[in-house]
Amino acid sequence: MSRGARRDFSARCVPGGAARHCRAGSSSGGIQGLRFALETGLASGDGAGVGHDSHGEILLTPTTDNIIARTTPNQCVCPTGITIARGTIWTIDPQREHLRSVRTDSLRQGATIRLSRRMPLAITAYRHLLWVTVIGPVRNTSGGPSRGPGSIYWTNPQTGNVHGKLPVGTRPASVVAGLGRVWVVNANDATITRVRPLSSGRASADEPIAYTEPSTDLQVVDASVGRGRFWMIDQRLRFVVVLTPTATTPTAIPVGLKRGETLAAITSGPSGTYVAIAGPRPRICRVRDDLGVGPCR
Repeated sequence: MSRGARRDFSARCVPGGAARHCRAGSSSGGIQGLRFALETGLASGDGAGVGHDSHGEILLTPTTDNIIARTTPNQCVCPTGITIARGTIWTIDPQREHLRSVRTDSLRQGATIRLSRRMPLAITAYRHLLWVTVIGPVRNTSGGPSRGPGSIYWTNPQTGNVHGKLPVGTRPASVVAGLGRVWVVNANDATITRVRPLSSGRASADEPIAYTEPSTDLQVVDASVGRGRFWMIDQRLRFVVVLTPTATTPTAIPVGLKRGETLAAITSGPSGTYVAIAGPRPRICRVRDDLGVGPCR
């Protein structure tokens, strides 16, 4: 499906071996279709793409529109984060607190990596490792049960060994990689943590960079790395946040939202950087390299 095509996906999950198979069906256009068109990106040599529809993030074979993994529950129990590494789909299951894998060629179940008493939130693959953001075990506090602080783990997908971990912020809801960094968006702290992969399986983290005021709301955040920059959106905000690998202060790019509109998703790649806007009339806007916005459609 071409980038920018407007198509909505009302998918149903059908049990099929180790993976969950979902067939996409057409309905009226909507932001879910825009998010899918925006986010679909082919993993070189894997023959699969990652996208969004109305139920969350999905992974599919682009030639058939056949969804082979889903990240939020629909009619079946499905994982909540997804990435591709060396021909293997890796997903996270927060309820069971583990990572599981499925081969892209056969859709057969592969290895499982357990994260005891840690709830995984997001996952990405970078430099032959899996990078997973987690929150700690449930603790009883004066305000009631709550999860501990956030961390990022990096693990070898072939052996399942955890190479290390670092503390990050509260609710590290998004993780992306590129430009020599692993970028973590700490949604409740409203900060960005840059992790530097080092030799021998080690890593270090820079000081978190604030992009707005902290919040306890469960807002949507999305991020991407491309064109020499890190890009992110926070559904509470009316601007795109931009950061370079060495900058200490992020840049805010106003999008010009209309009444009833919110930022929904962002992606950056060789063809440009695009932000999806949800609202009465969903649209996609290009964020230019000069940090202007437009055209939109």
